[in-house]
Amino acid sequence: MVRAIADLLLDAELRARMERLGLQRAAQFSWQKAAQQTMEIYYEVANLSRRGARSAELPSVAHR
Repeated sequence: MVRAIADLLLDAELRARMERLGLQRAAQFSWQKAAQQTMEIYYEVANLSRRGARSAELPSVAHR
């Protein structure tokens, strides 16, 4: 890890390449998609799939 950081600090060309690749990768993500995927997980966990489930049956959790 130390070596990778040192390489980035000392090598301007490598640093520029990693910055460019990082920006390209970041462009593949969006807040809209993240929010949509999060809501889908919530629906799945609550058993409220879009196939017509009307009520959630979540297991109870005993509190200590």
